[in-house]
Amino acid sequence: MSPLSPLHWRRRSARAALWLATAVLLGAGCAVDRGVRSAVGVVAEGHGALRAGCARVSITPREPILLGGFGLLRESLGAHDPLYARALALECGGARVVLVACDLIGLHHSTVCAVRERLRDVVSPGAVLVCATHTHSGPDTLGLWGLPPLISGVDDAYLEELIQGIALAARRALAALEPAQLRWGCAQAPAVGISYNRRDPDTVDRTVTALALERLDGSSLATLVHYACHPEALGSANRWVSADFAGPLCAEVEAQRPGVALFVNGALGAMVTTAESEHSFAEAARIGEAIARLADQALVERPAIREATLLCARAELEVPVDNWRYTLADWGGVFPDRDFHGGRTQSELWGLRLGPWVLLSVPGEASPQLGFELEARAPSQPFTLAGLGNDELGYLLHEDQWEDSRYRYERTVSPGLPAAALVREAGAAILERLDDPSLAPSSPGE
Repeated sequence: MSPLSPLHWRRRSARAALWLATAVLLGAGCAVDRGVRSAVGVVAEGHGALRAGCARVSITPREPILLGGFGLLRESLGAHDPLYARALALECGGARVVLVACDLIGLHHSTVCAVRERLRDVVSPGAVLVCATHTHSGPDTLGLWGLPPLISGVDDAYLEELIQGIALAARRALAALEPAQLRWGCAQAPAVGISYNRRDPDTVDRTVTALALERLDGSSLATLVHYACHPEALGSANRWVSADFAGPLCAEVEAQRPGVALFVNGALGAMVTTAESEHSFAEAARIGEAIARLADQALVERPAIREATLLCARAELEVPVDNWRYTLADWGGVFPDRDFHGGRTQSELWGLRLGPWVLLSVPGEASPQLGFELEARAPSQPFTLAGLGNDELGYLLHEDQWEDSRYRYERTVSPGLPAAALVREAGAAILERLDDPSLAPSSPGE
């Protein structure tokens, strides 16, 4: 059903009286809700020879669609370059996980849960991580860029195709598992020309982390590249579907290292963005290819491991929502299958350790300050903070930024002040568990 169809309009309009009637109540003061997190549950644990598999599936919209990330009702003219769900499956000693990086603005936790349900027969649902690259030229998969709070920007038919595509990529990667080895390395991006912090120029993570999964003969299977930056080099005037710089980045990596390349974003919030000289596809390509070259350099002459301990853990969250815009959007039915029970919404943090590599995913756009604090708790290096992992709650602002006028916009697209403390607490608990596998009891992790 098109988000602009008469039926869609009538459904949203029917809620108008509800959100208008509650607007006064939403502004009422109340005690601070700090949210709740579950105990950390281990969803996969094993030691042994490493196996890896990879796959990619196109998730490019076939019809015109509303784009997410800039202005409202921005309908696409077509596809400039394809969008992909890129999957990497890992297994040690019978324990398996799968990571999927998608060329999308973000996904609600409920959408990720729908993907997991379709994979239940091949992997524990809790062992699946779905990240969004956060391209600002992909379809609106969150609902915010229709005409909120009454009209969602999500196309229901595309969302179903998307869930199928992500699950298919994960399934194919799991089916392709084979003996593998892991290498990794880090490089520093230059201070000029790739990214910058629009709010605080002195606070930005310029580390490019690369992980190479190879067959035992050294041939390439998959390469994961991690960097923190908003993919918005094309600007708000663009109406062509595109992965932004993540597309050229992956294409360049795959040209150098055949197989599947995955781009995983980092602590890009508040407000790390591209340093383009103009909004253009050429600039997006320049930035993406520069990051890819840094990733390739980081892997030169790095040793490999073929046996490791794999440990995956997660914590469920009840995140307090102290943002009247979110609540109105919920009343208007803008968010697909997102619940706000008692002023909270469900989310999660997810962590993985594979040998020395540690990954922690956070459900939104963490500020660099929050990212640095979590990295300081990592039990080993390299450390990957995966932004927009298994959810997109919006900006996760550090407490020190909350009253700073520079972050006025970010506050409007944030669940609220308590979110950062809840994410920090849950992240620290997961990282502590990953530091000592002997502390990890068996848990279904559902």
